[in-house]
Amino acid sequence: MTREHLGGETEPIIWGVLTVAGLAAVLIGFGIKVATSQP
Repeated sequence: MTREHLGGETEPIIWGVLTVAGLAAVLIGFGIKVATSQP
């Protein structure tokens, strides 16, 4: 299972973007949950 076809050097960038997007999604989801739970 090698990822050489993705182009080696761009992989860290891709994972960085995915990580940031994931964290953003969690923060947005948490923010919506908090906002909707307010009286």
